[in-house]
Amino acid sequence: MCVPWTIRRCFPAMVMLYTLSPKWTEAQTAPALDPVAVRAALIPRINDGTFHGLATAWRDGDSLLTAAAGTVATGGAAISATTRFELGDAAAVLTAALLAQLVVQGELSLDDLAQRFLPAAIRLPTRNGRAITLGDLAYHRSGLADAGRSTSSGRSEVDQLVRALRATPLRSDIGARYRFSQLGIDLLGLGLARHLRMPLEGAIRSRILAPLGITEVALSSSRPIAARDAVGHRADGRANPRRARPGGRWRSSVVDLARFAIAASDSVNGPLASTFALMMRTRSPGPDPMLPVALGWRVLPLDGRDIYWHDAQDPEGFSVYVAMDPQRRRATAALGNTARPVDALAGQLLLGRVPVLAPPPGRAAASKVPTPNRTRRRGQN
Repeated sequence: MCVPWTIRRCFPAMVMLYTLSPKWTEAQTAPALDPVAVRAALIPRINDGTFHGLATAWRDGDSLLTAAAGTVATGGAAISATTRFELGDAAAVLTAALLAQLVVQGELSLDDLAQRFLPAAIRLPTRNGRAITLGDLAYHRSGLADAGRSTSSGRSEVDQLVRALRATPLRSDIGARYRFSQLGIDLLGLGLARHLRMPLEGAIRSRILAPLGITEVALSSSRPIAARDAVGHRADGRANPRRARPGGRWRSSVVDLARFAIAASDSVNGPLASTFALMMRTRSPGPDPMLPVALGWRVLPLDGRDIYWHDAQDPEGFSVYVAMDPQRRRATAALGNTARPVDALAGQLLLGRVPVLAPPPGRAAASKVPTPNRTRRRGQN
């Protein structure tokens, strides 16, 4: 059972588990998904206001298929496969991939103390003689709370992290338990950037994304907001204002996010096979005994194989789910510009099913596939 403080991280896997349960195994031999049918399944949830816009992509054999519906904003352009959405927490897989590459190449170790890679102004806490390692940050076992940096643009990235650390005491002993921490990922990214003596975005783009041919993943601080970039919306349909964040916000099209998942599932022949192999084979206890974590991924053991996934549902009005099933050569990504989860949508696509999406409570029921009522990550103990 998921204990209360882990519920934000357990619900997506529980929905995935329900979606991929044996009752649906006959879909493994189903014919290829028709993008027209998938789009037709999305439109009712756009029309009734459940979602403002949705973009999906999935692997079908050697092909990557897409379907999208809705608009980037009220009166804006139609959502397409090239529309960029904010990735929120899900961008942690990019930072983890960079760390894994540096470990594979022998430049770093997961046991290296994180403090040595950070500027003197940033002092990581210690407890009982234990200091935070790079692995602690990557596996979310640092004891740091799940706190993001301020959205104020008047301070540097380092100043923002200093302030966040001062306001965020350790919530548990270092290495003792899993506790998702965006602050920990931000610190890890800064440390890797300083080690490489280049901006984090430049390092990820040149060392991870470029070898994979991925071009539509970027920090919003480096490219202007374009007409095709989605605007986040609250669950009630109101648009969220676009706010600056020190260090920027990662954005991606659904095609490139799915392409990353496809590449990440190849631990044998791809250009970064050894990096992705390390990411998948490492394990650490997760938020629940059923749910271990790999390096950058959460893991759902299912029928003797592992499903790797990451999600995000941030207050800024976006929802992300990316998943891969390496053994069955499946991968999918689902992006929404509404603060409603897309877990069930991604799970059904991963299985090869035309999705059946339920409206939220209070609207007329349209299906029997449950949608989790996830609590917000911010402000949770």
